[in-house]
Amino acid sequence: DLLTPPDPTGTAVVAHPHPLYGGTRHDLVVAALCRGLVDAGRRVLRFDFRGTGGSGGSHDGR
Repeated sequence: DLLTPPDPTGTAVVAHPHPLYGGTRHDLVVAALCRGLVDAGRRVLRFDFRGTGGSGGSHDGR
């Protein structure tokens, strides 16, 4: 997801917790962090690593 406020003042890339602990881009902490960054005027890219959430492939446990 690319979250863009009007007139962004910077960009952040936010990674989710490890998939073995249930991490996806929709993790509650990730969502709150992204909301705060967008509210502060930052453009935010959040994504799922391979094999998690909406991403294809499989997670190999590393």
